[in-house]
Amino acid sequence: MGIPKRIQRGAHQRILAAEGEIRRSLQLAAAGNPLAAEPELSRLIARLQTTAHLSKEDAEAEAAKIRAAARESRLDEKSVFAPVGARAVIDSRDFVEVVFLERGMRAARAVARLLLKKDTASGVMISDRLLLTNNHTVPTAEAASATTVEFGYERDTSDQPVQPTRFALAPSEFFLADKANDLDYTLVAVGSRLSGPGELRDFGWCPLSADPDKHALGEVANIVQHPRGRYKEVVIRENRLVSRPSRVLHYVADTEIGSSGSPVFNNQWRMIALHHWGEPLLQIEDENGQPVPLKVNEGIRASAIVGELRERLKTLSADQRDVLERALSLGGNL
Repeated sequence: MGIPKRIQRGAHQRILAAEGEIRRSLQLAAAGNPLAAEPELSRLIARLQTTAHLSKEDAEAEAAKIRAAARESRLDEKSVFAPVGARAVIDSRDFVEVVFLERGMRAARAVARLLLKKDTASGVMISDRLLLTNNHTVPTAEAASATTVEFGYERDTSDQPVQPTRFALAPSEFFLADKANDLDYTLVAVGSRLSGPGELRDFGWCPLSADPDKHALGEVANIVQHPRGRYKEVVIRENRLVSRPSRVLHYVADTEIGSSGSPVFNNQWRMIALHHWGEPLLQIEDENGQPVPLKVNEGIRASAIVGELRERLKTLSADQRDVLERALSLGGNL
């Protein structure tokens, strides 16, 4: 669906303000040292402990090496746009454990296509009852009542369409939203099954967490989505996190209309953001001074949504508070 002008303006302003950080992140990735883009030493150490299974002491030593290599290297802006060839790589090896695939499939099951009144979008379950999407896709309880949630709209290993399962939304049971252009979320209960063979519990959920060790700049992101309403698709690995303002993440990745409301995951398939905007950025120029249509995307940080939800707990009825508290506890937020 079309993205409202207020969302576009807000994203443009934040990207322009973060242009220096974006540019540096891309330069360091092109130089083979992407994790040097992370400005917070404690976050970098925590991520090295998590992703490389290092002790704190070993992670501190590795972080020092990464930062020293960045200080010693000469960053060439032109290299950002050069063809990728054989080059020395520091902490950007493309190996992942095979469990990456299993975790990815489990996370993908919780992603749904939203059938709106005139268009489509994406959404993700964050608990056994609550679905998260963008507010600009489902702005009101009335809009939610007219929306159908479709799980399993995808192909199987024989390239045959899977029979999807459809559910109604139940905003009368739970509906919470924020239309601020740097929050832009709607959280709504899923209601009765309309068609298909699955039960809601079959599709699982991807909990929200405010943990500070879920990502570092320079890392890759993975996005499960229904671009333009197509069968479920995924963009994985070479999608760099390039900037982190207070409430959003910026990443270079492939998304399209219909991807709004898609979850953005780290390599452990923990949700780090809710995708809500993306288009070519023309502020970066190549060596000839010509704009480069770099696809910079923006997602609402999972931690920002968690923080907002915590604040709103006290405004809810007892029943709705119980539903939200359960959802937040799944990510270790209570």
